[in-house]
Amino acid sequence: MLCQHLIQSFAPGEITPEKALEVGKELADRLLQGNFQYYLAVHTDTDHIHVHCIFNNVSLNDGRTFETLHNQGKVKERSWKNLLDLSDEICRKHGLSVIEDHESSKGKSYYEWTVDQLHLSWKSKLKYAIDQVIKVSDDFEDCE
Repeated sequence: MLCQHLIQSFAPGEITPEKALEVGKELADRLLQGNFQYYLAVHTDTDHIHVHCIFNNVSLNDGRTFETLHNQGKVKERSWKNLLDLSDEICRKHGLSVIEDHESSKGKSYYEWTVDQLHLSWKSKLKYAIDQVIKVSDDFEDCE
C-alpha cells in the first residue's frame, strides 16, 4: 500500500472550510507525529464539510510502514481507535460536536474493507442472502 486515507467530517453548518483545514492539520500532525508526509483537502461539496487526509504509508524516518507501526495489538491500541480519540479531543477543544458512542461502530482495516466491497466476507454474504429473502418477500406481497 502506497498511502493511507482518512476523512474527518463535521456536522452541517458547524465549521468553515478554513477552520476545518486548521482542525484537520492539527489531527494529522498529532496522529502522524512528523513521521509521514501528508496532504489535506477540504471538501465543501456536501451538506457537511469534511477533510480528506492522504498520507504516505512509509515513514520518513525509518522506512517502516504505518500499518506495521500502528495496526498491531489489541483493538484499543490500533491506529483507527487512536484516530477516533484524537479527533474527538481536538473537536472538543475547538467546540465542535463529536460522536459520543464509538463502541457501536467498529473500525476496519483496509483488507477488511476491501473484502466487504467485493462481497467476499461471511458478513457480506449473509447480508446479501438476507437482502435476497427480503426482496423475494416484497415481490411476493406485491403479487397478492
